[in-house]
Amino acid sequence: RPSRRAPFAMGDDDGGDHMKDAGLGLPPGVKTRVFPSLELENGAVLRDVVCAYSTYGELSATRDNVVVVGHSLTSNSCVHEWWGEMLGDGAHFAMNTREDFVVCVNYLGSPYGTASPITMNPATPGRPYGADFPTPCTIRDNVRL
Repeated sequence: RPSRRAPFAMGDDDGGDHMKDAGLGLPPGVKTRVFPSLELENGAVLRDVVCAYSTYGELSATRDNVVVVGHSLTSNSCVHEWWGEMLGDGAHFAMNTREDFVVCVNYLGSPYGTASPITMNPATPGRPYGADFPTPCTIRDNVRL
């Protein structure tokens, strides 16, 4: 009998949705960096911008082995969770952590660690941005981050 499981499903009980039980906020093991400010293309300025990211492998002395991975709009920076078949130690992986330094930065507006509507707003201490989070956040904004 053929399997009805979706290709690349992460587990038998998740229905192919690896983010089903992710919750909100910073995933375990993800690193952060805070930038003083970021001006968005729309002219809005974010302050104390938290940026969540994951890395795999080691940066070479010549710094020429970086592979930047973008995640789907509904995912986080944990490449091993959603592209585990592509990431690993050895030449048979597209992202070979024996040779590559893989970096995935969580996008602005995503609820998995980078500045978003659930992030505390420095202008209103103790309260998240909520509906005041500036939109749109563009790909260019994410690249500048």
